[in-house]
Amino acid sequence: MDSPTQAATFIPTSSTVVVQNCDELFDYPELSAAPDIGWPDIFNSGVFVFCPSEETFHALLQCALVSGSFDGGDQGLLNTFFGDWCLKGPSHRLPFIYNTSSSVIYSYLAAYRRYASHDYCPCQEWGCREVVGFCWGAGYV
Repeated sequence: MDSPTQAATFIPTSSTVVVQNCDELFDYPELSAAPDIGWPDIFNSGVFVFCPSEETFHALLQCALVSGSFDGGDQGLLNTFFGDWCLKGPSHRLPFIYNTSSSVIYSYLAAYRRYASHDYCPCQEWGCREVVGFCWGAGYV
């Protein structure tokens, strides 16, 4: 962080479940995130570290109005706004364990010590009820 008074925040999305302590995220600089599994030049917005501010909030709103999201969701908008993330280098890359998916166990056997599980679903749980049972199981509907 730039100064001792600057607070870091990490944001897990609704499709991410934190399963153990992840305090080390607060040691990363803004904007730190794990690369997306499918598109490694963009970051996955399931877990990322940033420093919230009113200035960033208003700039992000303006970006949403002007540019929108290339994928229709928060990840596309955030990657447009923080477009230089892929150029920042290793110090801004969270380890793979912060973007493991419970549906592709083969991809994280080497990263068994998981901090978060990111579930992929065609839509979010509040968006389409008929898919919720498929993604989350009947016990969660």
